[in-house]
Amino acid sequence: MLIGMNIKGPIATIGAVAVVGTGLFLLNVSRQPEPAASANPPAAASTATAPTGTAAVSPKPAAPPATPAPRPFADREDFTADIPTKTGTIALEIRVDGAKARAYACDNKGIETWMWGSAENGVLKLTDQARTSELNGTHQGNNVVGNLRIGDKNWDFTAVPGATSVF
Repeated sequence: MLIGMNIKGPIATIGAVAVVGTGLFLLNVSRQPEPAASANPPAAASTATAPTGTAAVSPKPAAPPATPAPRPFADREDFTADIPTKTGTIALEIRVDGAKARAYACDNKGIETWMWGSAENGVLKLTDQARTSELNGTHQGNNVVGNLRIGDKNWDFTAVPGATSVF
């Protein structure tokens, strides 16, 4: 009789754990989002046999929309951005003045650079005097979208219209 009593306890515990585990698994599976339909169907689905016995190729998917062309700058525009980094934030200020532009980037922790260059046809190409810093951007809508490189580090940014304080 003692042996039967000792076996019932662990068996009941294992059964309870299995029921709870199964319930948690089913709950997790039921809450997962549906997989998105693949944009590229499998190769086997891209060809089908036509009624005449020849293979028909399905049309290729449309190409993704191209990036809009940069919008030319006005005679004078200012842009600002706060670029997050691992150690803080780089404040970026850009001033476009006709076909020329200037930019200042600083994080108050050791990064500080002045850059200047061209602002033609909505495209910014700026460098510092030593050519260790570079800003490339395009005028998209009302913003400047681009990349800032200082030394061997670079960051993507979106600068919005705003007053600059250093020019």
